[in-house]
Amino acid sequence: MEIKREVIFTLDSRKLVPARIDSDEPRKPEADGKMERAIQDRISSGQKAFVRLRRIWKDRNISIKLKIRLLRAIVIPTVIYGAECWILKKREEKQLLAFKMKSLRRICGVRWEDRITNERVRQMTGIEDTILIRVEDNQRRWFGYIQRMEQDRWPKIVLQGRVAGNRPRGRPSDSLVKTFRKANGDETFQQLAQMALDKTLWREWRYQMQDPTWRNPDGI
Repeated sequence: MEIKREVIFTLDSRKLVPARIDSDEPRKPEADGKMERAIQDRISSGQKAFVRLRRIWKDRNISIKLKIRLLRAIVIPTVIYGAECWILKKREEKQLLAFKMKSLRRICGVRWEDRITNERVRQMTGIEDTILIRVEDNQRRWFGYIQRMEQDRWPKIVLQGRVAGNRPRGRPSDSLVKTFRKANGDETFQQLAQMALDKTLWREWRYQMQDPTWRNPDGI
């Protein structure tokens, strides 16, 4: 399928599959466990995907609603690919939100010199800052999948394992488990781990934790 000569879907073995936008594989975490460069790479990949669809964004005959759906279906998943293992800091969160807002401004044809606030752009598109909600939901889904694994699977061993010995001086680094606890309210880790064993119950809890704008099909 093409929109203004931009390939959105291709026919592969009689199946309609999304066209490949970017061939970059997610960067592995650095030796110290930091994810800054990996997240920057994903944002760069999202920018490439966005630029490839520039004819669509500029076309006044295509509604903003359809453009938002394309952004949600193609560009945003490119950015958050591999987000299940991200440990986000405030700086990375701001970078993700800035990328999304810049994309919305381009779609709406709003320039910085127009002096239109981000709040006004959100009103024009009818969506909120929910890209971080998608990252958190991806992490919840991945956590539930790991908890239902067999005990001898390496992802589960690594997630539940503890490093022997004394840690170095200074503030301890954040871990995926700590990040998961912070993002999920007052529920304890043990309670969440037990809940995740029931796939249906876990899915219902994930749905309750999602932002209403994310459940909106036009949200991002």
